[in-house]
Amino acid sequence: AYGKTDEVIGLIQLKFDMKEMFDRLNSNARLGKSGEIMCAMKTSNNDVLFLSQRKYKEAAISEKTMSLNAKNALEIQRAMLGEGGSGRSIDYRGKRVLSVWRPIKSLGWGFVAKIDENEAFLPIDNLRELLIVTIMITVFSIILTALIIAKSIAGPIDKLRKGAQIIGSGNLDYKIGVASNDEVGQLSLAFDVMAQSLKKTTTSIHDLNKEITERKRVEAEREKTLKWQQDVNALQQSLLAPVTLEKKLKMITDGITRIFHADFCRIWLIRP
Repeated sequence: AYGKTDEVIGLIQLKFDMKEMFDRLNSNARLGKSGEIMCAMKTSNNDVLFLSQRKYKEAAISEKTMSLNAKNALEIQRAMLGEGGSGRSIDYRGKRVLSVWRPIKSLGWGFVAKIDENEAFLPIDNLRELLIVTIMITVFSIILTALIIAKSIAGPIDKLRKGAQIIGSGNLDYKIGVASNDEVGQLSLAFDVMAQSLKKTTTSIHDLNKEITERKRVEAEREKTLKWQQDVNALQQSLLAPVTLEKKLKMITDGITRIFHADFCRIWLIRP
């Protein structure tokens, strides 16, 4: 303590256990499993003296001091030199870590809070793996959906194509019967209706041709009968003419041959 004339009139010395403080700092759950807070100071020999108990006693550095020019624990060395910062570094174990370091210039101390890179980036790695799995599932779902949609479209179209070929070959009784309410189903129904219409039309044409053939046959029979009657009448008229018996017999044989389409006709007279 200082008096009115800035002279030292008294001194107060406090002493407390640093181990308990550092144990509380290192027990913070937010530091993770590998997290660690260290405190060190620079000695008169330009060495680094660790004031806090190190978490990993089995590390390569087992002493409480280390050279200020050592290759490891660069972050604590920078804090000793009065620098503050953060970033990736190599700790006293030779492990890659993410660390933050700050100097306490009034005491000549340096603080370092660090965590292993593997643990620090674990949520990011898990998120990346989850994202990869999600993308793979999404791509697989898209491909599977595309295959299902393609099959649902190509199947009825192929059935419609085969049905059109069967109907085109003349089988008008075939029904395509694509059971769907979309355009393909409507087109299939139109094909079935068209096939039935063609069947009715074909049946009508067949019946018409049959009727025409029957009429032609009847007409031919009528003409044949009419001609036969005309020939018979002509023969009757010719027999009424006053001619000799031989000529009448000749007219009869010629008329019978003509009327019945015979090759020849003969009449024998038997005289008593």
